[in-house]
Amino acid sequence: MCIRDSTYSFPKGALRMRWLEEKEQPRAAAFFGEAPVYPATTVLLTLDGVPHIMMGQEFNEKGYRNWSSLFDGYKLDWKQFDEELFHHFRSLIALRNSTPAFSEGSIRFVVPPGERILGYIREWQSDKYLVLASLDKGGCSLDLPALLKDEHACRPVLLYQSAPLCAKGNDTLLAPFESRVYRLY
Repeated sequence: MCIRDSTYSFPKGALRMRWLEEKEQPRAAAFFGEAPVYPATTVLLTLDGVPHIMMGQEFNEKGYRNWSSLFDGYKLDWKQFDEELFHHFRSLIALRNSTPAFSEGSIRFVVPPGERILGYIREWQSDKYLVLASLDKGGCSLDLPALLKDEHACRPVLLYQSAPLCAKGNDTLLAPFESRVYRLY
């Protein structure tokens, strides 16, 4: 189901649960690869609905495979703690908790489907935020002024940036699997 379709398949005001992992599948990093988990997490935590995070997902605990029973105990392997991924989760959770637009606001996609970037605006009352997530291993270029042409001279201010592959970019170049969140003024 397309994310746009889910808007109309649920009653107005319904909360949709969103997740990257579930108990019967391997870790998202094992499925997607470690770098794509960064933009996927940014999308998970900035989309509408309720994000669901499996235990250990926030630090890429690799020992988890699946549960044969919900009644069997499981202990996380804290020795494999991924500090960078944990910081990514923690920063985005703090942003979500402090910004009503990410939990209550409307969503409007601004990058056409089929592009290598997922881009949308979250809006609540007078606050607007632009979320960009590069879904490409080669990076992506984007013309922010053209993308924001309908926003009537909005000035984007970078609130959050993730560049797991250590690539530096300017406002129109996203590194491979980089995600950014802008506040629009």
